[in-house]
Amino acid sequence: MPSLKELWKISGYFYRDLVFRSVYEVRTHKKNLEKLIRSAKRSMLLNKMFLALMLSVMAIYTAFRSNVMDFVIFYAMITFLLAFFFLQATTTFATQNFDILYTLPLSGDEVSKIVSLTFFRIFDIPITTVTIVFLVAMIVRSPVSSAPALIGLLVSESFSIGLVVYLSRLFYSKITTGSGWKSVVRILYYVVWAFAFFSFYAFASAMGWLYRNAEAYSSFVMSNSKILSFLYPFCFAFLSSNVRTPNAFFGVAVWSVLAYLSLRWATSKITEVFTKFEWDVEEVELKLEISSPTVAFLKKDVRLISRSPALCFLVLLPIMESLILSHGSVSTAIVVISAFLVVVAFSLHGLEKEGITKILPVKTKTLVTAKTLLVVTIYLISVGVMNVIFAFKGKTPDFFIELSTTLSVFAMSVIVLIIAEKMNVRRDLYSGLSALVFLIIPGFVIVYLPLAIAFIFKILGEDYLIPLFTASFIEFLLALTLLNVL
Repeated sequence: MPSLKELWKISGYFYRDLVFRSVYEVRTHKKNLEKLIRSAKRSMLLNKMFLALMLSVMAIYTAFRSNVMDFVIFYAMITFLLAFFFLQATTTFATQNFDILYTLPLSGDEVSKIVSLTFFRIFDIPITTVTIVFLVAMIVRSPVSSAPALIGLLVSESFSIGLVVYLSRLFYSKITTGSGWKSVVRILYYVVWAFAFFSFYAFASAMGWLYRNAEAYSSFVMSNSKILSFLYPFCFAFLSSNVRTPNAFFGVAVWSVLAYLSLRWATSKITEVFTKFEWDVEEVELKLEISSPTVAFLKKDVRLISRSPALCFLVLLPIMESLILSHGSVSTAIVVISAFLVVVAFSLHGLEKEGITKILPVKTKTLVTAKTLLVVTIYLISVGVMNVIFAFKGKTPDFFIELSTTLSVFAMSVIVLIIAEKMNVRRDLYSGLSALVFLIIPGFVIVYLPLAIAFIFKILGEDYLIPLFTASFIEFLLALTLLNVL
């Protein structure tokens, strides 16, 4: 029976293959494989260090704040952020071939462990780093509270992995299969998947809002400690902040067992999700439809998105965010939705494999136009959902601001996609995080510049609608000009 160390070494083979393919499939024109391998390793290491730094800052801040609500929010955000990044990796991870393992003298449980370790390797440095940093910070602040604090973090990490495997299993086994009458069932499962995602995202968003108002709700939490101390993550937060109650100890025991069972379940089911998935193949009549290249690529992107949990996750984010922000103002909602759309525009760039597009008579203009139309459509759906809720509440939507921002979103998508094409960035989120950072800056500048100009005119007491539309229209014309020269 192989030891855990030996299984870890075997998983390293598949992990290195996964990292290499994420770069090689989009840089097939490079003949120097040694440089390509070094580039893949360096890029993945930088991405891991970036995420590790972000999580470590949160860990240190929480440890020395020593407030119950701060710990509650920290555990919830760790679960959400890790689930978010793991979910982005599932699309690429699902293409990894583990068939060779079934030819080796390995049991099914050992194969599951190798697949799980390979999946864990994608974010091993961030998880390990935040765990060590948080433990050290807690020991420095309060050695007695360090044990429950560490257990709370491990439980949060376990729940994030379990959640990702569950959503991926539901997606790949139910949503991406079926035709005819089965399509109706598939849509129902899609709704269930979207609702599960939205519920978790809404909870995490609420935690983010509470992070900024933790002090205001501390008294409420303490006055209801008997009930809340049973619940995750409150039970761990109470013990981490030196508030010890019998209910909290009982809650820690229960949720720790559930986290262990969740991790065991995820380990046993991960092979079912990522190594034994097969498409339902049926005899169908082949139909060819002639349409314009832009419409064809637009349809293709929609189909790919509907069959990828990572892309569905990103596309649903601005729409779900519009539901959450519908209680506030239009300008605030548009600012937040636009931020998500910058990431969506970059991610849509990843739907094209360079090796395929290079051999097709397809212009860059066609690809950029199709994806830009999709980004604008997502924006309009998000704004439409928000306007419907506004109508039910008796609020009047500001259509002029929404229309002006539509032009900026169009310009942002065009320019971000062109930059991504010219920079030859890798085409998936989790392995191109460093490139994403460089693309965020021009994307934010384009989409927020007209809003900033309008805000300045509003402060000066002048009419701000005309400057807003003028700036957005100029960006729109610039984007059209760039499209025509492609």
